[in-house]
Amino acid sequence: MGSLFLYIVVFIITALLAKAAAFYYTLYKGTSYGEECFADDNCARSDVSVKAPKVMDKRERRHTLIKYVFMFIVAVLPLFFISAVRYGIGTDYFFTYVPNFYTILRGERTYTEYGFYLFNKLLQLFTDDPQWLFVITSFIFSFLFVRTIIHSSVNSEVSVVVLFCTMIYFWSMNNVRQAIAVILIFAAFPHLSAGHTVRYLIYVALAFVFHITALGMIVPYLIVRSGYVRRYFIYFAIALTVLLPIMCDVAVYLINLTKYSYYFASGYNTGIPESIRTPYNLVIFLFAYFLLRKSLTKSNYAYSLTVMQFFAFWIVAISYFIGIPEMLVRLQNYFVVFQVLLVPYCMKRIRTITYKLIVFAIYTVVMGGYTISLLLVGHHEVIPYKWIFGVN
Repeated sequence: MGSLFLYIVVFIITALLAKAAAFYYTLYKGTSYGEECFADDNCARSDVSVKAPKVMDKRERRHTLIKYVFMFIVAVLPLFFISAVRYGIGTDYFFTYVPNFYTILRGERTYTEYGFYLFNKLLQLFTDDPQWLFVITSFIFSFLFVRTIIHSSVNSEVSVVVLFCTMIYFWSMNNVRQAIAVILIFAAFPHLSAGHTVRYLIYVALAFVFHITALGMIVPYLIVRSGYVRRYFIYFAIALTVLLPIMCDVAVYLINLTKYSYYFASGYNTGIPESIRTPYNLVIFLFAYFLLRKSLTKSNYAYSLTVMQFFAFWIVAISYFIGIPEMLVRLQNYFVVFQVLLVPYCMKRIRTITYKLIVFAIYTVVMGGYTISLLLVGHHEVIPYKWIFGVN
């Protein structure tokens, strides 16, 4: 229980610091949240409250920017520190990353992703200690997460709570490579929403360097940018769900052409559907759709997040036809991470404070309770927590 308490305290501190950083960012930019949320004229400013810009002279702006940068750096530190100095935390710590680091150090090739292999080689120009691999990747994850919520979330502290509830942070200490790919796609949200194709593809390319599955995130971008799908989105969602059995047959054929074909012959092929993740992601999608449906045609922000939540449901629904939950949950995290922006945005759209609190309480109790229960039974082996200080 002590390790769980440590994680909870770290997230509380991060939430408070992120709130302070967002406050100074708001003062500096003059809006109620990051301007990236309103990256083009099609994003309805009426969706959320926008504060009138405060007129500041150069000296005030400089001081505000300094305060923001300081609070931003401090807000990154708690999640970064607890992840960077861990020792043996995550099932792949000693199983994959440490032995592969030493294998590369001996001059042998590992990892399909040549970019991540070169990333290890680059680190080895400066150190032969594999712990630095976790330090650098922890910094990338924490930096991009905090930056994205401050720039793009309507409520940064709620976003921090949602990160805890989705369990993606704890998963990131296990599946390091793919977690970096996921957080890079998450950081690309402003470009997904605004239709900045080149910028978004740069993020996809960087994510692809860490994990090959990131290449598939071109597909949701095309769907988000399709005007036809947008006009008939709910019908598109229904059709995609109805056609799921057929599409699964196609998916099995395509997966068998890749290195991931081993999943079908491994112990990961349990045949057990995701009977918990599937319904709760469906509920979140339906709730978001009916709350935001009037904004979907005019707000890129609302529409992009709704599309990503639909795929968060759709991916795990595949488990009823392809019973490999390990593979599907990993893919689902590319979409689940956007709940970090979706949940606070939905709360913002609820006008009554009582209903806001009810929605937040239900989400926190259900999702947070599920996450805590998984942690306590040893999911991803992040409990008990051990750090490098005092470890021989």
